[in-house]
Amino acid sequence: MKYLEINWLLAFLSIIITILFFFNFKIGKLFFNFLLAYKEFIISYFEKKEDSAKLKKIILNLKKTLKQGFKLFCLILIIICPIIFLYIYGNYYDLKINDYFLSLEVLIFSIFCFILIGKFSEKTYNPYDRLIHNTILNNRFILNFTYDIEKKFFIKKNKPVSDKLFICGYARAGTTAILNNLYSTGYFISLLYNNLPFALSPKINDYFRKLSLLKKNSVEKKLERAHKDGIFIDQNSPEAFEEIFWKYKLNNNYIKDHIIEANKIEEKTLIDFEEYISHINKKDKIYLSKNNNNILRIQSLVKIKNSNIFIILREPLSHCLSLLNQHINFIKLQNEDKFILEYMNSLGHYEFGLNQKSFFSKNLTQDKLSLYYWLYEWKKNYEKVLLTVNSCKSESIYFITYEGLCENKHLFIKKINDLYELDINETEINFINKNKTQKEHTFPENEFKLINECKELYNKIKDQSLI
Repeated sequence: MKYLEINWLLAFLSIIITILFFFNFKIGKLFFNFLLAYKEFIISYFEKKEDSAKLKKIILNLKKTLKQGFKLFCLILIIICPIIFLYIYGNYYDLKINDYFLSLEVLIFSIFCFILIGKFSEKTYNPYDRLIHNTILNNRFILNFTYDIEKKFFIKKNKPVSDKLFICGYARAGTTAILNNLYSTGYFISLLYNNLPFALSPKINDYFRKLSLLKKNSVEKKLERAHKDGIFIDQNSPEAFEEIFWKYKLNNNYIKDHIIEANKIEEKTLIDFEEYISHINKKDKIYLSKNNNNILRIQSLVKIKNSNIFIILREPLSHCLSLLNQHINFIKLQNEDKFILEYMNSLGHYEFGLNQKSFFSKNLTQDKLSLYYWLYEWKKNYEKVLLTVNSCKSESIYFITYEGLCENKHLFIKKINDLYELDINETEINFINKNKTQKEHTFPENEFKLINECKELYNKIKDQSLI
């Protein structure tokens, strides 16, 4: 058989090694860093600044671009070195290597290996995934084009209104635990990791994923999320991807340099959002949304028919220590891999990390690595949320404390069953209190005072909460 000849075997082997190099070396990271540097270079070129300052910035960004380009070029050479060595071998022995590499057999073999190795790659985001997500999620033209097609051909108007449940609160309050527990009962539907990258166009996304090489992780391959908090996810896990809708529809106008502002949402946009939800909810289940940014738009969400809003809060000291730890964690992760930063920005996650932004208004404290910063943020945010909720005077908004949820889950389950006429059993739901016992600690006077103010606010909200 001719394919067992040494020259064919070497051609196949060089292809396999090259593809393995491609998936295991960080070419996606380097390519992304190169694009970032190039983008900064282009922006600096068109900036309106004084000539000397502009020239200095252009030269600086040009150096960064060339540096990243050189790194990328060197890595590409390393990745394709098996093929280069085969050409050297062929030249030495006077072989026509192109007869092998340009053959239909090697083409089919290459495609097969690329798909197979890509699917078995253990990385959460291989270079192909990163390229796809960066190309689509950060491209308003593509989002707009696919959304318009989806809306024209697939989204049905005047569809019967289904029930909805919006879960929100400041990050690290326990909203993800509620999301996962409720979703696991089977009564709810939500956006999943599988809905990326075309989160605004579910039907187009289905076709795209079937035709593309994007990973479809099985249930057995769940990985712990970047927070390292014991929550494991796969492609079928629910997450807060509807923020992509708000970023797109509001043209990012609520996202400022240092803050994300309360949203002003027009009636037409709310109607589009309801149609979008109905389109996702093909099985007419209860639409389940966990989006911490929804505390910015409570006054609008309460107007949506057949909806309830659960606002989660947690004992402030435990909550703020968790926020501080995650802030440190994501700074480290994002410094190591800029893709994580860009990925979180594209999804509207500004809770912590290098691009952390304050909710509603600027935090007067500058030191984000201090506990005081997060205590101030907690107090400021929940004061605003409480004021908003009281002004709404709606019976469909409920405060829920994380501690009450863990201690009295039966009350939470009863309320869900009563609201939506369900039959969820207590054994289906499990909440674990992850608040750590606080050791005796002497806080600086300003922190001690703010801790007590936060606790007073917590108790005030707790008095009117469901549990």
